[in-house]
Amino acid sequence: MEQLSGYKTVEKFRRILTEKLSERRPEDIHPSEKDPRRTLGCDDFFTLLFFALYNPVLKSLRAITEASHFEKVQEELSVDSVSLGSLSEAQHVFDPELLREVFKDLSTRLAFKPKASDHRLEVFVERMIAVDGSLFDALPRMTWAMYRPQIANHKVKLHLLFEPLRGGIEDAVLTPGNACERKALKELIRANKLYVGDRYYGLHYDYFKCFEQKQADFVFRIRTDAVYQVVQSHPVSESARSYGVVSDSSICFGQDITQHVWRLVQIEREGKTFLLLTNRTDIDADLIGMIYRNRWEVELFFKWMKCILKCQHFLLESPAGVAAQIYTALILALLLSSLTGKRPTQRQMEAIQLHLMGYITDEELTRVLLK
Repeated sequence: MEQLSGYKTVEKFRRILTEKLSERRPEDIHPSEKDPRRTLGCDDFFTLLFFALYNPVLKSLRAITEASHFEKVQEELSVDSVSLGSLSEAQHVFDPELLREVFKDLSTRLAFKPKASDHRLEVFVERMIAVDGSLFDALPRMTWAMYRPQIANHKVKLHLLFEPLRGGIEDAVLTPGNACERKALKELIRANKLYVGDRYYGLHYDYFKCFEQKQADFVFRIRTDAVYQVVQSHPVSESARSYGVVSDSSICFGQDITQHVWRLVQIEREGKTFLLLTNRTDIDADLIGMIYRNRWEVELFFKWMKCILKCQHFLLESPAGVAAQIYTALILALLLSSLTGKRPTQRQMEAIQLHLMGYITDEELTRVLLK
């Protein structure tokens, strides 16, 4: 459990960050960052932010500032004492896109344990992407995050591309709360991936064409009152019927059958009806249902991120600052999942933090994590 020592984890984060910093082009560096009078570097700023998310004691910029004055913190984190003004200014200087590249690279390098309920899903471990967006509350003074102007409601939205079968993160983008999830996903589509989403992504039928244009696959749930025409019905196997598959058809939207034809699988399970639209015709109908069922993993990740990683409170308030905090949290999530083999529960996260503060031993932490 030595790797889970708080300072060891921060050290690993800083090492990965340093590697990514060395790859930056000169034009990617903010002019202010090159000022010889600057004492707070990009690596120090993001390291302090990472440490604050790991440590339950540090809940504000002032707390981080005070912590940076202590010798042990400076020694273990390899940072110097910083001022509150420097920390606040840093969010406008250092580009959070660097952290985005870190967690994307980290996700491909770390070894996650694939989990598939059916062996047929194993071929999709590296390809399946569950897509969704989730809202985070913002302060009223964060005017850039206006969500509902009529009631002065402010939120930010994290658009996440999650790998449900391996726990990795394909990509993520942060936007104001009223941003469209379909539009955000459209910019992130990559070839040879299988995207899985809920009914929100299936509201506009022309939207599906952009996946084929980019040589990507999809499985989206559409509304049960969707208007479509059945072009051809396909036989349903006994194993598929036992899973809940009612029908498997080729359909088109509207009355013109010369328009694009898609595959529609209707499933009835647990008293609910699911209409799953896909462009894959070579996958068993019950497997389509299993693929969609795994979409729920992204919902569980959002809940874990908000409840366990405490991402409900923002230390920084600018668009870049909030993005830096969210991307740092995603990096922490990947490191914890890699080191423990799974996302820690509330009790396990408390034990990790108590271990960080020196209250429990390595053996006690091991016992909690293996429970």
